[in-house]
Amino acid sequence: MSRDRIYLAEIEELKARCARLEEERNKRLQGELQIVAAKKRADEEVLRLGTIQEFAGQALSLSSDDELFEYTLETIVGAFECETAAVLIRENGGNTYRMAAHFDGDQPVDGLVLPKELATSQVCLPLRRGETLSDHFEFLGLSNGLVCSFGDAGDIISGAVVAGTSPDEEGTYVALDDRHRSSFSLLASTLFTLILNRRAYDSLKDARDKLEIRVAERTQELQQSEIRIRTIIENASEGIIVIGADGVGPDQEHPVPL
Repeated sequence: MSRDRIYLAEIEELKARCARLEEERNKRLQGELQIVAAKKRADEEVLRLGTIQEFAGQALSLSSDDELFEYTLETIVGAFECETAAVLIRENGGNTYRMAAHFDGDQPVDGLVLPKELATSQVCLPLRRGETLSDHFEFLGLSNGLVCSFGDAGDIISGAVVAGTSPDEEGTYVALDDRHRSSFSLLASTLFTLILNRRAYDSLKDARDKLEIRVAERTQELQQSEIRIRTIIENASEGIIVIGADGVGPDQEHPVPL
């Protein structure tokens, strides 16, 4: 083999080795980028979970459902960086929902009907433009988002939290997808727990208030009865003997003959 051919073969081998090294470098770079992206998603999830934890603590001090719903929407938009959100509520086993709160301030809407998979179970589903599920939330004008239902076994109260972004704002806000489902579900279940706690607190407060009223009424009745008895005794022209149901007075051993 001539020297030139040997030289060319060495060059080809060197090129192949460089290509392999470049391929390995690209794989390592892709792996590093994937690690960085995964860490970023994990950091974002940790921040969302921290926000939800803070939400659960702060919401306990709110005095009404309306305040709770408004705070929920503010938390969703802030934690998930989406454009808008809404809370839908169904009470006492009804067939329709009402929009209890909407982030952009629109007036609440009544008579909303949700698909069966949301109305009968606690699930978190994606909303994508053009799909059947999204048609049920057309009133919000979303092109992407998430909807998560909540409820109790007795169907005393149930509902759903929905959030997302409109077509005009795509690229400005975060597109909610499967990456957000876990923390979004946690927020919805936290809201449900807070609603139940508030209802229980309101029921206890109502029972306590009724008891206090009843005690006050009974106390007044006893005071009036005492006044009547004292008036009778003080104005009696003859002696009065007090006897029990057995006919025996306080200082007697035998019934008083009538």
